[in-house]
Amino acid sequence: MKYISILAFSILLSLSGCNSKLEDPDNVDPSKSLVLTSSRDSVHSGGTAAARIIARVPKDAGILDISFTTTAGNFAQSGGKSIKQLSDSLSVGYRYAAVTLTSDATRGTVYVTAEAKTARTRLRLTFY
Repeated sequence: MKYISILAFSILLSLSGCNSKLEDPDNVDPSKSLVLTSSRDSVHSGGTAAARIIARVPKDAGILDISFTTTAGNFAQSGGKSIKQLSDSLSVGYRYAAVTLTSDATRGTVYVTAEAKTARTRLRLTFY
């Protein structure tokens, strides 16, 4: 009897599949599942300038934890180089999470990375 119950449970699991496109990275182009944009391509160094960074996911992905990291500067919301935000804001077909990256004394190329479930992307800014 136990064998039949385990077999039935296994069949049920195999038929259920994934409902979210983000759960199956083999079927979704990462650039379409997580998109990262910035309000500016370059930011004045010295801690007085900032750029708004937005991570966008499809609306049907639901509310996700999105982790942001940066190689320079600090996120205004955390005061550090990493922060986790929820994609709880809604805009025409997408959910998004936004952070503010404030410059520091660094000059040069800065990378901001966003990760959500199976997707990861990054963008490049310049601190000048």
